[in-house]
Amino acid sequence: MIKSKRTGILVVDVQPILRFGLRRLLEQEGDFEILGEADSVETGIEAVESLEPEVIILDLQFKGTGGIDLIKKVKQRAPRIGMLVYSAFDETLYAERALRAGARGYLMKQESTDEVINAVRTVLSKEIYVSDQMGSKMLNKLVDGQPASSSPVERLSDRELEVFQLIGQGQGTRQIAERLHLSIKPIESYRVPIKDTLNLALGRQAETHATQGNLNNHWGLPLSLARLPLSARFGVLEMGMNSTGEITPLSALAEPDVAIVTNGSAVHIEFFDSEEQIADAKGEIFAGMGNNGTAVLNRDNRYFERLRHHAEQA
Repeated sequence: MIKSKRTGILVVDVQPILRFGLRRLLEQEGDFEILGEADSVETGIEAVESLEPEVIILDLQFKGTGGIDLIKKVKQRAPRIGMLVYSAFDETLYAERALRAGARGYLMKQESTDEVINAVRTVLSKEIYVSDQMGSKMLNKLVDGQPASSSPVERLSDRELEVFQLIGQGQGTRQIAERLHLSIKPIESYRVPIKDTLNLALGRQAETHATQGNLNNHWGLPLSLARLPLSARFGVLEMGMNSTGEITPLSALAEPDVAIVTNGSAVHIEFFDSEEQIADAKGEIFAGMGNNGTAVLNRDNRYFERLRHHAEQA
């Protein structure tokens, strides 16, 4: 009797216990064989070239570059390999992105073991695997004629999303640069402005409308307010200034519930006599805030105490 060939699988994940669990689960099926394991993008590529698996099960989070980079590299080197993303990352943020990069399936780690087997067999059969919920979302977008990047999160590039996620974990520019093996300068270009960051974060909670472009002055802010939908739960408004007294009427018009003052005073220095004057001009944002308003300040801002004084006096 001739024994049928078993399907060779490579598991790429930073967690040893998860790799062990997948090995035990899949080899119990009888027709799957775990050819090897890897814990990084680099070792994953090496294993792909040496082991030539038919299927790769991979996570998206690694110590260096992310799993999207691994998908792209495998797709370029060995397009015949079926890739299944097995991740704790929200599928509504990452599934379409992973599929566009070259994966054949996306499975959340909280799914049952039976669903893991089902996902692997689906990818092995050259079909696409996503959850029913994600499949409905993708199909609805297609039927409704929505663009592939219809939300603020989806409009981020793969690298911007990766940097955004690391910022959310509290990592600074230098830490992110070291982790992604990049210099600091390109990391700064990938950072999402605070306005867009808030739009992304709040947009996950309820309908949010943010200032478009640079509509942040004496005519831009009223236009932004006029465009604010009645159905929006949050409005993210940007206020800029080139002179003292410019933000006070804007704040009175917007009446912010929360006022955030960013760093970056040096970019305004050509319009002011000193950085202290710039801090005072930024402190005008608290003028329109009510007694129950919230001021958000950077503790590492050298003018923190000055700005806090403005907030307390408002």
